[in-house]
Amino acid sequence: MWTKKSRSSRLPFVETNFGNCFCPCSAHSRRNSSFFPTRPAEELYLYGQDRWQTKSLFGDSKHAETLKQHRARLDRWIEATGDHGPETPEVYVLETEDQVKSTQNKASRENYRKNAELYNRWAREGK
Repeated sequence: MWTKKSRSSRLPFVETNFGNCFCPCSAHSRRNSSFFPTRPAEELYLYGQDRWQTKSLFGDSKHAETLKQHRARLDRWIEATGDHGPETPEVYVLETEDQVKSTQNKASRENYRKNAELYNRWAREGK
């Protein structure tokens, strides 16, 4: 089983592994990319029985203890790392500008700038 929890359902999240899936795996990263609709703040799956994670067991009382364990595990990780989630849009802009300035190769710098502009546009559009 695995679960995810984020402080906002539109932002990246931490995935933890309990069982058969060693996250983050390619199936999860594709599914959770910016090209998909907003996901719930929490989900819980039996990966061995529901490989494509189509039936969330989040609200199923039979799995309440497992969900509680995953929440505690994530809370411990947040406390240990000091990582409370993704940066603000303002911090992203500052980090992007710094990266562009520090990239020596002109073609790489231009590609990075274009990608950053695209990501910012997608964020404004809610993607």
